[in-house]
Amino acid sequence: MNESGLDDFEVEISDLPESGETRLVPALLSKLAARPRMRSRLWRAATAGCALMLIFLALNGSVFLQNLSSLFAHATPIATGQSGAVSSRDVTSQFNTKKVIYWNASTPPVVAGNVTLGQVPQRCSQDTPTQNFASPAFPAGVGGSPMWVTGFAGPRAVLNHLVRAKAPQYGWYQQLELVSETNYTGTVTLQGGIVGSTFPLWFGTFPQSEALINAISVKPMDTSASNHFGDDQQWGTLPIRVYIAEAGCYYLHATWDGGSWMVYFAAGR
Repeated sequence: MNESGLDDFEVEISDLPESGETRLVPALLSKLAARPRMRSRLWRAATAGCALMLIFLALNGSVFLQNLSSLFAHATPIATGQSGAVSSRDVTSQFNTKKVIYWNASTPPVVAGNVTLGQVPQRCSQDTPTQNFASPAFPAGVGGSPMWVTGFAGPRAVLNHLVRAKAPQYGWYQQLELVSETNYTGTVTLQGGIVGSTFPLWFGTFPQSEALINAISVKPMDTSASNHFGDDQQWGTLPIRVYIAEAGCYYLHATWDGGSWMVYFAAGR
């Protein structure tokens, strides 16, 4: 091959032919430009579709997001053996008013400071009459051997001499006296609560401690824990305070090895 042959060789460059898909878009735009009515219909359809999509997202967006997040969430163990806190709604449902603003079953009640104590209920589902057990040494009380509780008005057990606690959030209190038989060698535990519920009563002991308790254990033979008197030291006494969150119907429950008793009383002014 000579050099003149190379000089006569020419390369022609031209555009590739357009495909059908490429020509479709300009053709569609041309038709829309020529037909304004069709263009208007398509615009309205697109607008309506967008509006429906926004409404769907507004109504179901949170569910969608929750389902989406659940795909990436890590499983967490469920705690067991934990007691849930009692809400104020649960507490106030036990009363006629909303004076008790918060009460957790494991903490004393919190009572609003500007409220007054209601009247003693005229009728409770159950009442316990006071009775003499060691007259005249002690006033009439409630309970039974080996421990009695005095300080109630009669003939049905009533607490109607309550005074406002120095810490007003605890409500009102009245002093009672536990009278136990010193010949009993075991331990007697006293608890209480609101009739018809699981909310406990709270007690204060002497000397007065800052924290309230919801159970008192008494050892009648322990002379260091109570005041013994009498020729044969038959009885031992222990003063306590019982705290009331609101006027209502309450109970006391004493338990010991092999026995128990439960008494009911009303409280208020």
